[in-house]
Amino acid sequence: MTLHVLTESPSHTMATSLTQFEAAFTYPLGPHRHFSIVHGDDYTRFFCAIGTACCVVDEHEGRVNGCISVALRPLRCPGGEEQLCAYIGDLKVAQAARGGRTLLRLATTAKHWIGEAANAAYAVVMDGSRALPENYTGRLSIPLFLPLARLLVLRVPTAMADVTELWRSDQACGQSCFRALSMGCYAGLGHSASVATRSAMAPQWLVEPNHLACGRVEDTARAKRLIADDGREMRSAHCSSFAYRDPEAGALLLRHACQIARHSGYEWLFVAVPEAEGRCLLDSLGFDGVTVAPAMVYGSGFVPDQKWNIDTAEI
Repeated sequence: MTLHVLTESPSHTMATSLTQFEAAFTYPLGPHRHFSIVHGDDYTRFFCAIGTACCVVDEHEGRVNGCISVALRPLRCPGGEEQLCAYIGDLKVAQAARGGRTLLRLATTAKHWIGEAANAAYAVVMDGSRALPENYTGRLSIPLFLPLARLLVLRVPTAMADVTELWRSDQACGQSCFRALSMGCYAGLGHSASVATRSAMAPQWLVEPNHLACGRVEDTARAKRLIADDGREMRSAHCSSFAYRDPEAGALLLRHACQIARHSGYEWLFVAVPEAEGRCLLDSLGFDGVTVAPAMVYGSGFVPDQKWNIDTAEI
């Protein structure tokens, strides 16, 4: 067995092996639909767009047995202070390698790579996922990941967008509004330069005129594509850095975000909201055909029972 710690684009041979490996995995999108993921020829790009990243790959004779990816990224804490933490994603182990030491090798290598850079880590797990963090953490020097917050991932049809004058804004105004509206919760802080490496469309900030809601419309087409269970690509945009003072303002901003996404050729817009606020937001939005997919934030080193602001473009 060989462990590879990838921090930049892999070789063509490794990229081909990773593509073959991830084709075997599907993920739930609501109660009846599933999708698979394609990271393309640069497997690391998606995670490098989040922060300083590595992808740990367990390989034997050209066959990938498992992988885990980590991004060190700044996180805004409920009190307004910032901390560097580890975002864990993309943990996959081939069926034939389960029950062995592949998972342990991946986790311990990722923990060694993180080192002293961060003392907190989190992950987002969609409901219906087969393996939950509490089943493979909390032993053999791997910190225990506990449930922290419930989310709803919404897949919103953009065809119902009905706004005329868009609330376009610039990056400085958008980021300032997001910081203000995300006080009291954990919120990831992205950077426009890194976002541009994953988004084929030019990221567009939107801010409600009274600064009651904000968001950034982007995609992940350069770094990650989703393939539906019928074989068709789910060409979707994302409303990232989404925050709002009240559900009505949030719903109005999503209408504007859907309009931007539709004009860019996307039929769907993904966004994540706290579960407790989801129903009120959906009622205010009033769109038919919204897919609702519950998820859980797991983590270690965080204060429990806090609100989390998660970007679907990073899940």
